[in-house]
Amino acid sequence: MNGGPALTCRDERRRRDVRAAPHLNGLDYLEVSEDQLTLTVYFLGKAPESLRRENVVIKGCAGGARQVRVVDLRLCRLADPERDDCLHLTVDRPGDFSLYSLCLVEVAEIDGQHYAYVAASGGIERREVTVDKSNDKYVEVQSGVEEGERVCLDARKRAAEEANASGAKEGPPKSP
Repeated sequence: MNGGPALTCRDERRRRDVRAAPHLNGLDYLEVSEDQLTLTVYFLGKAPESLRRENVVIKGCAGGARQVRVVDLRLCRLADPERDDCLHLTVDRPGDFSLYSLCLVEVAEIDGQHYAYVAASGGIERREVTVDKSNDKYVEVQSGVEEGERVCLDARKRAAEEANASGAKEGPPKSP
């Protein structure tokens, strides 16, 4: 973006590890437009297949930080397998120069409980999460996932596969 700050992943080992693992997704760096209403997020490799704006959560790290929501998402997929994908986000308002975190999340609801699937040392684990505000556009995860953890973006699919494998008669997981 012209003149805006760029926030980058400075850990070359992390970059290499994420690129080498096809089941992982990672964010490499973020550019902020001068008007602070457009964010360009660069992936380490290819973006998840089913990325929607409700998968993107921007959260202020300080108690008084202004709440910022994604109102539009445009995924830029590059056909060249050697080139990384990027994501253009439009937000509803500029931030207030507080520290913010941008996370990609996916949450499934099963019998009134919310779950995310997180990459752990032993593989992918289902973890109960607490959500606050949610609608058909976004989910705000309050607890259950820590900053820096790798969250799978196909929670509803994984939950449905678990239900099918266990012979459950329930319908597919709901979106919170």
